[in-house]
Amino acid sequence: MKARSKLWLILGVCVAPVLASTLTYFAAPPDGGKSYGTLLATQTLAVSRQASWPKGKWVLLNAARAPCDAECTRQRFNLGQIQLAQGEAGERLVSLTLFDVFSPVDTSQVTTLIGHEPALLPGLTLVDPLGNQVLNYPPGAEPTRIIREVAKVMKTNNGLG
Repeated sequence: MKARSKLWLILGVCVAPVLASTLTYFAAPPDGGKSYGTLLATQTLAVSRQASWPKGKWVLLNAARAPCDAECTRQRFNLGQIQLAQGEAGERLVSLTLFDVFSPVDTSQVTTLIGHEPALLPGLTLVDPLGNQVLNYPPGAEPTRIIREVAKVMKTNNGLG
């Protein structure tokens, strides 16, 4: 009888944490991730299939309307700063600005001119080396928080690009 009570005690000690954590998980579900940007559903960008697309590199994409106004110029400056802030990993990251070709374009401001991308959201979009959209940051997002998050994503996915 004594051995049986010890067995039940050991079983209770082992099962209690599992039951408590399951109950806590369903009673108070977790809030979700701590991502600053919006996580996007996996969708390959049409422009990533073009010959001029940087293959095997992470791309930080800025969707802009031409001609480039003050906000666009600030975003393009932030793109360069985000890439520079990555340090050695910055070699794995390319910054591109896509201008809407339906607007008049000043060719002196063009980083890359590619056809209209209907799936592209405004602001900055992080694209993985396979051409899939990963994260989107709205216009006016804090560059320092973007720098930290892009660094984490690239470090975590070191095998890609």
